Amino acid sequence: MLRNFYRDKTTNKSWATTDTNSAGLGAISCLPGFQIYVQKITAVIETSAAQSMEFKSEDGNVKVGIINASPTTGFLTVADWGEEGKPLPIGDDLIITVSAAGNGVEIHIEAFMRQAQPLKPSEL
Repeated sequence: MLRNFYRDKTTNKSWATTDTNSAGLGAISCLPGFQIYVQKITAVIETSAAQSMEFKSEDGNVKVGIINASPTTGFLTVADWGEEGKPLPIGDDLIITVSAAGNGVEIHIEAFMRQAQPLKPSEL
């Protein structure tokens, strides 16, 4: 319901076994003065390895989900924050960091973005 009222930011990401990005891959971008609310993260683990994946705010202070190293292959609910979702800090993107290459994963993220503070004319 809230994804219909606010800006739907639901997305799908594919992670190949050769992909690595310990600095963080942008999963969902946020506009200035807006806030992302993560509702649910699911994954299909196609290839398992000793690699962990973390879903967090751009500043790293809010963690919304983790796939531990050596996950079982198949469907996995990483996090379920319900209809209201878990808010990230205002203006922060949702990023994914990994410990190393290895897991082959299809990721589905349900989220919405809403205005958190009034916009300045220059931001319109």
